[in-house]
Amino acid sequence: MKKTIVLISILSLLFAGCKFDSSGQYAYRPPENINDGLDVGTLNEVKIKPGLIVKAVNKIYEGKYIEVHSMLIYKDNKLVFEEYFQGHEYKWDAPYHHGEWVTWDRDMLHNNMSATKSIVSACIGIAIDHGFIESVHQSIFDYLPEHQHLKTGGRDKITIEHLLTMTTGLEWKEWSAPYSSTDNPCIGIWFQDKDPITYILEKPLINEPGTSFNYSTGNMHVLGEIIRNTSNMTINEFSKKYLFDPLGIDTADWYLKFKNGMYNVNSLKIKPRAMMKFGVTFLNNGVWNGKQIISGQWVI
Repeated sequence: MKKTIVLISILSLLFAGCKFDSSGQYAYRPPENINDGLDVGTLNEVKIKPGLIVKAVNKIYEGKYIEVHSMLIYKDNKLVFEEYFQGHEYKWDAPYHHGEWVTWDRDMLHNNMSATKSIVSACIGIAIDHGFIESVHQSIFDYLPEHQHLKTGGRDKITIEHLLTMTTGLEWKEWSAPYSSTDNPCIGIWFQDKDPITYILEKPLINEPGTSFNYSTGNMHVLGEIIRNTSNMTINEFSKKYLFDPLGIDTADWYLKFKNGMYNVNSLKIKPRAMMKFGVTFLNNGVWNGKQIISGQWVI
């Protein structure tokens, strides 16, 4: 089976008012081999017509698709396309979240935003592989010794699987307010005196766990705390030892912590090629360079 990954780093598709360097026309150039574990090739080798890609890149340069920071294509076990563009760094409290205007390149760390949720999920799978966690069907309170007082009102029925599938039943109005507003719990969590896990788990249980989807970054914070409690490692330490080091990734940066020292698990910065390695590992049923990094059962 032919396998393809298209990795596009985007800050937002809703921003306007950007300045683009549209001088000249793009000419395709194959990715450079930098001995990072990714084999490289050409579009022609994997039967992708370069003209279609050139057309897309020129539209990015012309500003039709804004805030596209990088685009990589991996097909038939080869990285065959890699280009970087101009755009804004992320700044949560700036208009449109626009930080500094930069020209992105291969060596710059990119704020992974919610794509980090896939990294956290993989870490839970790895924690199960290594025996730190017994099963996704366990109550979250099996692994939250400091928060047993919140095991009330039906919350004891919330499992790790519910966190992963965003079906805890807890109120979390992430899609009801902009990410620049404290009315959004992702932001409000920074402007209150409770520890983050208490802030999340004290939310009213408005649906029976497992019955209703509700997008929640708060779930990821709880998963990060479960990893810390079971492995005695922070998400930063755990992901480095069991995921990033085996993938040959040495620049991943969980750059943001709460006041109590707990990592914001949605704050990972990583290079696009590193994220490509993560995707390739999933394409290969959890295997990277012949080594099983994540169990095939978890990937499926």
